Amino acid sequence: KKEIAFWKHATNVDPKKRAHTVILAMTGKPRTVAVQLDPETLAVAGGLDLLVKEMDKLFLKDNTQQLFCAIDAFEKFKRSKSMSMDDYIAEFTRLYKSVVECREGKDSYEDGILAYKMLMQAELSVEDSYEDGIL
Repeated sequence: KKEIAFWKHATNVDPKKRAHTVILAMTGKPRTVAVQLDPETLAVAGGLDLLVKEMDKLFLKDNTQQLFCAIDAFEKFKRSKSMSMDDYIAEFTRLYKSVVECREGKDSYEDGILAYKMLMQAELSVEDSYEDGIL
């Protein structure tokens, strides 16, 4: 969906042909579903937006399901031994931001709890903690 938004702003394709162009580039189940839509209905300046709405109806998870998936990914994330702390912090932050986004900007954890989770999910050994100045 995001790629379509980028493409929409970068393309010179006639707006009345954009939905058809995107459908022809699709593969798998999305294409199978999209070709069932009426080509004439999509042959308008807003046809691409209509296509996206129809695809959202079938493929976009509802808000609750998106939130549960985001929380699940965040809660299960742990730093692997080979992951640098910088990469770990970046991924931890990205996953938390997706939870906040699903909650429409509302924080899910108080700062203290979030800091605790960050430390625990970092999987630091006692030696690592001393080396990194945490303990």
